[in-house]
Amino acid sequence: MNLRSFPEIEIASDQDSPHKALGFAEIPNALYYFDHKPDLVFLFDLDEKESRQMPRAKEFTVTIADKPGELGKCFMALESRGINILAFQSYVEERESLVRFLADDMATAQRVLGERHMIFEETEVAVVRVIHRAGALGRAAARLGEGQINVDYSYCGLEPGSPLLLLVFGVDSLTRAAALLDALAAEEQAEDETVG
Repeated sequence: MNLRSFPEIEIASDQDSPHKALGFAEIPNALYYFDHKPDLVFLFDLDEKESRQMPRAKEFTVTIADKPGELGKCFMALESRGINILAFQSYVEERESLVRFLADDMATAQRVLGERHMIFEETEVAVVRVIHRAGALGRAAARLGEGQINVDYSYCGLEPGSPLLLLVFGVDSLTRAAALLDALAAEEQAEDETVG
């Protein structure tokens, strides 16, 4: 993502926020994010090719029968095609078992689910990759709360071949959540490089 700072821009803070220097200004193809430094504004350019690195992903929500073995059948069908599940959650709602997950190959996963005539939907979610340590989930959730983002649900997984934790959030404002989580990940990376 292209992250540019504009210290000369002065933007009024969000008066409803407990953090008076926190706010957003959405304009076509961009999102301004400012936090804790009223004289510093970050511009996230949403049109650039690099912006695809913003922490958003597609997840599947699959409806399966609420009986022994059905969850295993679903995941084994995906495994048979070489699909790795990166993060998931499973729960029962109204006598049906629902599973949400991120996969490393969403196109193939979609084909497998379709071939098995499974009921599923795709949803965009906010995802952040953070160092797996105490407080990682709390910091991400708190950052979303500071930005007045409502979290509908969350779950986690692991980044393959990496010590990073994947935190997945179903939110009411994906663009703003993605910007907040991307900034958090950049801050954590900078802290880690300073310590290391």
